[in-house]
Amino acid sequence: MKKTEPMTLDRYRLLFDMAADCMLILDMTGRIVEVNRSGAEQRGYSQQEMIGRRISEFDPPEFASRVPERMRTLMLNGQARFESAHICKDGRVMPVEIHSRVIELDGAIHVLSVIRDITAQKETLGIIDQSRIQLEQQHAFSRAVLNNAPMGMHMYCVDSDGHLVFSGANPAADHILGVDNCQFIGKTIEEAFPALIATEVPSQYRRVAAYGGTWFTQQISYQEGRINGAYAVSAFQTLPNQMAVFFQDITASKQQEQALKESEERWKFALEGAGDGVWDWNPKTDQAIFSERWMEMVGYFDHDFPQLGAAWIEHLHPEDKARVTHAIAEYLNGTESSYSVEFRMRCKNGSWKWILARGMLASRDEQGNPLRMVGTHSDLTNRKQAEQEMAEKTSLLVATLESTADGILVVDSAGKITSYNQQFMRLWGIPDAVMAGGDDATAIAYVLDQLVDPDGFLSTVRMLYQQPAEESFDVLAFRDGRHFERYSRPQCIGEQIVGRVWSFRDISKRRQAEESLKLASMVYGNSTEAIMVVDANDNIVATNPAFTLTTGFSESEVVGKNPRLLSSGRQGASFYREMWQALKQTGRWQGEVWNRRKNGEVFAEQLSINTIYHPDGSVNRRIALFLDITDKKHADELVWRQANYDTLTGLPNRRMLRDRLEQEIKKTQRSQTSLAILIIDLDRFKEINDTLGHHIGDDLLVEASRRIEACVRESDTVGRLGGDEFTVLLSQLNGVGDVERLAGQLLERLVAPYKLGEELVYSSASIGISIYPDDTTQPSQLMQYADRAMYAAKGQGKGRFSFFTPSLQADALNRLRLSSELAGVLESGQLRVYFQPIVELSTNNIFKAEALLRWIHPARGMISPMTFIPLAEETGHIIPIGEWVLHESVRWLKRWNQLSHGGFQISVNKSPIQFRSGDSADVLWVSHLKENGLSGRNLCVEITESLLLNTDETTSRKLFSFRDAGIQVSIDDFGTGYSSLSYLKKFDIDYLKIDQSFVRNMASDPSDYALCEAIVVMAHKLGLKVIAEGVETLEQRDLLLKIGCDFGQGYYFSRPIPGEELDSMLTQNSGYSH
Repeated sequence: MKKTEPMTLDRYRLLFDMAADCMLILDMTGRIVEVNRSGAEQRGYSQQEMIGRRISEFDPPEFASRVPERMRTLMLNGQARFESAHICKDGRVMPVEIHSRVIELDGAIHVLSVIRDITAQKETLGIIDQSRIQLEQQHAFSRAVLNNAPMGMHMYCVDSDGHLVFSGANPAADHILGVDNCQFIGKTIEEAFPALIATEVPSQYRRVAAYGGTWFTQQISYQEGRINGAYAVSAFQTLPNQMAVFFQDITASKQQEQALKESEERWKFALEGAGDGVWDWNPKTDQAIFSERWMEMVGYFDHDFPQLGAAWIEHLHPEDKARVTHAIAEYLNGTESSYSVEFRMRCKNGSWKWILARGMLASRDEQGNPLRMVGTHSDLTNRKQAEQEMAEKTSLLVATLESTADGILVVDSAGKITSYNQQFMRLWGIPDAVMAGGDDATAIAYVLDQLVDPDGFLSTVRMLYQQPAEESFDVLAFRDGRHFERYSRPQCIGEQIVGRVWSFRDISKRRQAEESLKLASMVYGNSTEAIMVVDANDNIVATNPAFTLTTGFSESEVVGKNPRLLSSGRQGASFYREMWQALKQTGRWQGEVWNRRKNGEVFAEQLSINTIYHPDGSVNRRIALFLDITDKKHADELVWRQANYDTLTGLPNRRMLRDRLEQEIKKTQRSQTSLAILIIDLDRFKEINDTLGHHIGDDLLVEASRRIEACVRESDTVGRLGGDEFTVLLSQLNGVGDVERLAGQLLERLVAPYKLGEELVYSSASIGISIYPDDTTQPSQLMQYADRAMYAAKGQGKGRFSFFTPSLQADALNRLRLSSELAGVLESGQLRVYFQPIVELSTNNIFKAEALLRWIHPARGMISPMTFIPLAEETGHIIPIGEWVLHESVRWLKRWNQLSHGGFQISVNKSPIQFRSGDSADVLWVSHLKENGLSGRNLCVEITESLLLNTDETTSRKLFSFRDAGIQVSIDDFGTGYSSLSYLKKFDIDYLKIDQSFVRNMASDPSDYALCEAIVVMAHKLGLKVIAEGVETLEQRDLLLKIGCDFGQGYYFSRPIPGEELDSMLTQNSGYSH
């Protein structure tokens, strides 16, 4: 047993009572002899309640077994330091650190124990441990750090038989132990290190590996009472049934520590057994006594530090000095009842340490001035550093939590929310007030209301509370289409589960990206467009199936090759230079390219190229998409040809001619020459087409186009406007003589007979000519003027050509004005119906008359029917005018029919336009006759041969309707057209009217006489009557009577007269004779 230090209680009573830590004096039976006030109050007792009780009464049961061993250590060494716990009066267990020393008190052996409450330290260490565990779960130790660490490390794992097996070491372990630790891998700890068998190390290691926690120890070996080897060992669990052991050679420091202890055997202050420094200060003289421990805290040794209070003040941190001196002053003047202050103090080496100073006034002078103040200094540096480290780690954790994209929610074991980050609230849209107010129910409601399956969410939560050690992962679907990943794991402190951590990650964009990627892959694989991807060196890296279908090359055949293998050679170098220039400037190009398939076939493609760049702007990939448009090109070419060329003759059509004309005009302007437009119309084409059939008509058009092309130069253009009209565009003219010669050639070639199949067809042409720039400089007017000249040529007798003249333009303007005025002639009353009698030649009686239309213009006077009737037909005004003529004729017919006792008839001309209109005029005409007491025999409808040659269903229906109603039909100008006898029988014709051109010359021209006679004979054979038009002389009347003609009409009998005059004529000649 160590020699005890004799002391008396009175000697240290002041320091004993002043101490902030608990101080006990025990007798050898463990009974409390003395306890200071702080110690009793810390445990909730008074000093009297504790004195006389055994110290073991305050120990928790789990520490009871350790007491004998600790007493032996104390008796053997004379002092001991260990951790334990005391049970307070309120049942609270207080962790404590105990410094005990054997002392001789008043001649008897006692134990002096300084007991410090380390609850805060334990809590701090617990928080540090918790932070370390969380950080270790997130970050694995870096192998490089371990390999370069100065501390040795051993790794162990527990095998299936429960043996602790050596699994690895770092290089520092080899260096420290001087052996190659790899030889121990796979061996148990007992096999690897037999010297440890007799120690507690293997069992402690197994405990740590199996149950977690940490274990610290120092392994020290002695030789002749001196330390010859020492290692600091720290063991902790890394994973379940796995652990790591760190150790460091501390032999030198332990040897120094032993020497230090030996030098401190003379330590006189019992409190320094607790590690505190003691100071004794006279405020009046400023003299101070600082213990060796006090000086040691700040790096000083015996008498190195001035024994003055001022020296201590000078060593305070500038930021703390005023606060500390103020605290001393407040205590000394009685404002504060105690003195306890923390501050920073400069060490001898210039560093700073955190110090906790406690003190109390020991004495005053007679005037009450303080004379002596004693106290202690406790080194808080480690605690402050731990707190700082904890604050930094906590700040790091908070910063990490707040910077993560995941929403974090922490709940305790009862499900109460204990922590969360801002991202959690943002993801779920929970207001700050709800979370800050601790309203968990409302917060959960916010969560559940957004989910597609809230029941499934709660089911997982309930399952995890039933199995708290389990982890979970799933994906949550939101009603608004979002998706969150949810991950949960238990929160542990040591081995105890204290709650659960939930993390939520919004993966909506990722899922959308995955869907987009999947869709892109589907599009890539199923696209009808061929896709080719090349790298920055223009080597093919990928193609899609459509590429193979289009080119015939498989992907394996082209990967790594240049796209020029598809080149057809149709595009020149300049084409590709422009393409690459666009790609380099804009990264894009689009156009049409002709390429070649694997089988050599050339095809057209619509190609689009786009460039993908690296972040630094360099080319990464180029993507080419192309579509085979060969068929489309052919179709477009066909459509273009159909749109610009006549399908029958292959000649340019009206549209192409217009473009050619505009181009030639520009050339003519540059060369200051002239050009001509010739419009050619085939005479009698309609008759030929209608009588011989459309196929003959088509053959005629084709042959005519060939004859026209044979007459012109290669530089000239021949086109078909439509129907039987052709156009010739003559450029670079030397004069009008060139045009006249060509027009003459054309007339000569076109009048020659056409051998079309079995038919020999005769036709001629009428040609209209306009000259640029003499007639006009406008392309559209050139065509109009040539067209008007063509009609002028046709009006001159056909088979000739005519140049455009200003008079033709004047005629056209006149026709335009008349067309406009025709719209209002009925309302203005400018039309009149005149009647020309038709005389029965054998009796000179008048039983018939023809209604003839006259336009009496208020400014122009009488306008010829030859002028305005064609205009009325062109504009459609002929239909209402024709109805008006019928009503006017019926008005007079009703009177004259009464005078003739029901035998009078009026002939009304009906235009083909009227017949082909979709109205029901035939029915209305018959109804109108009946409404006026007339029969169909009182009306005769005069039509032209051309109507019968081109009858449609509507025309035929109306003719048959007239026949069924008894209305007679007369063919006007018979013999002037392409006559056919079949329609005479088909439509039950009643009258033929010989054209006045035959009647006019029948007295002087035997052929006209013979023709008139043949018509009469033929008509009578067919049961038809004949009316001769244009009878102007008695000789003509006699000749007609001689050949048996039935009726005559003309100026010899009467000019066309108003109804009133005819009425007078009929009433004055009651026998209706002329």
